Amino acid sequence: MNRRIPRFIAQFALVFIALSVVPTIYFTTELNKVDSIAKDKVSSQTQAQIEFTLNALKSTTNNIRRSIGILARNGLLYNTITKPNNYNIEALQDLWILTAKTQGYYSLLKLVDAQGNEIVRINQRGSSIEIVAKDHLNNDSQQDYFQKAQLLAPKTVEAYSSSNDRTESSGFTSLAERVTSPIDIGGERLGYFVADINVDAIFKALTYAGTATNRPDMLDASGYYIRSNNPDIQNSSDTDIHLSDINPAVWKYVQNADSGAIYNAGNWWAFQKLKLPVNTITEKLILLIVVPESYIDALKSDEITDLAILASTTYLLIFFLSVVFMAWHINHEKNSIESQIARAAMNGMSAVVITDKNNRIVQVNQEFTRLSGYTLEQVKGKLPSLFASGKHRQEFYMNMWKTLTSEGMWEGEVTNKRKDGSYITEILRIQTVTDRNGNIQFYVASFVDITHRKELENRLRELSERDALSKLWNRRKFDMELKNECRLVDRYPDSNHSCLAVLDIDHFKRINDALGHDEGDRVIQSVAKSLLGEIRDTDFLARIGGEEYALIMPHTDLDEAEIVLNRLRTSVYLAHNEQVSISGGVTDIKSSVQESYKRADVALYQSKTSGRNCISTFSSAQINEIA
Repeated sequence: MNRRIPRFIAQFALVFIALSVVPTIYFTTELNKVDSIAKDKVSSQTQAQIEFTLNALKSTTNNIRRSIGILARNGLLYNTITKPNNYNIEALQDLWILTAKTQGYYSLLKLVDAQGNEIVRINQRGSSIEIVAKDHLNNDSQQDYFQKAQLLAPKTVEAYSSSNDRTESSGFTSLAERVTSPIDIGGERLGYFVADINVDAIFKALTYAGTATNRPDMLDASGYYIRSNNPDIQNSSDTDIHLSDINPAVWKYVQNADSGAIYNAGNWWAFQKLKLPVNTITEKLILLIVVPESYIDALKSDEITDLAILASTTYLLIFFLSVVFMAWHINHEKNSIESQIARAAMNGMSAVVITDKNNRIVQVNQEFTRLSGYTLEQVKGKLPSLFASGKHRQEFYMNMWKTLTSEGMWEGEVTNKRKDGSYITEILRIQTVTDRNGNIQFYVASFVDITHRKELENRLRELSERDALSKLWNRRKFDMELKNECRLVDRYPDSNHSCLAVLDIDHFKRINDALGHDEGDRVIQSVAKSLLGEIRDTDFLARIGGEEYALIMPHTDLDEAEIVLNRLRTSVYLAHNEQVSISGGVTDIKSSVQESYKRADVALYQSKTSGRNCISTFSSAQINEIA
């Protein structure tokens, strides 16, 4: 027995070294790539931050532009310029105060008459809003902006940059823009609307939480700092700090490109030049993100730590594998049983996918390959989003990750896509595997295929939502679709325009009384067939009662809906040899289900009282006018 111990140790060492060669090469290579990986992460983060800032800035300036268009063209403004009495002035002041509080981007709003006299002026500094008293109003006839405004064409909006007027604000330059629009009534110029936009306030609202800095530094086109996250620049008494004073090499690089990134002096510098939209803010700006060396070092440290954990786990695994191998060598039968158990656990009834902390696939089992059609070689290193079907909204995945992060497990029903493009419905369970510090290192997902069961459920559900006579959707399904459409309109009021129509067979009671209910049923079926043959693919048609139908038309305005409905009405009339006709009422869908349906029903009543075989409209704007 004692003679076998040295031999056993030698065999164990050989096995361990042989199994460790490839991992050692891998870990050495990965260790050499730590620096580039950290810089790639920083580059990706800064690019995302710049994209976020540009999109947020575009949205903000578009809102300001729309707001200015409304402020410069409204009845309260015209009433005040023509009749500057206390009532009109106070009403205009209330509107401006509400706008200033809501927007938060105006430092000044004022109304000036044709002689340059201020009629109304509101100043905003931070959260403080001041209505300027009448005896403190000025005459602006000699100011440069007023001289330029007199040359403006009617109904124009002109922006004046004040970037050359460098004023001290928190230790560095502050920007403000003045927007002027003439007020002409009956061909006579009565005055001007003037607004000062606080660009600092716009950029203070641009916060991105995904990187080392909250907001990018802002520089003017000449390279002077406007605002900065650097405390040394923020607290400096010098109001003319130039990028070349901070880093000449970076400034030289910025001058020669519209965007880019450079690693210099231990820091990562990413920039983007932009010109803000006309008629709001015309200043050319430079967005600059500076990621300090300490943050890059922290990323490197995290990568090295993760690599060390993985290496320790790997070598420990190799150690145990070597022990297992030697144990198998000594006791083949016992080791064989244990191996069979391990394989059975991995290749059980559930499909299994294992991903690393970056959600890259590292392992799958045989059941996964059978269900999805993908082998490990085809998916290794890729994201599970490869299997996404597109049937779930972004909020679904956001909630999934939120639950995973907070609870360490998520379970639910998901529809994914197989390799051949077909859909698979799964009961999916995802669990996190963490290190001793609670940091996630791996995700283990297991699922079972419930596609056939789901298809059966969907067929049963569809049968419960179909009208037996007309084969159209029934009232229950219609109510759900209308509720969903109202939610979409409420959530996206500017981009989602939809209409609702209620249709009714004219004189249907006469058909039943004269020809019998069997003929009435056939008319209901034939009208449904005519309507179904003429509606668009995106439209939703349902029978909601007796001889009454309802039609939801997504992405359709009221004028287009009226054209569609008249086409349907004519088709029904001709298909029945002018013996059967329909009447209809149509309205635009708003957030309230009850009010939208009520307006369509009122429009239908108008068609009935107008002689039938016609279409009437009743918009939400009309009911607001009546109210």
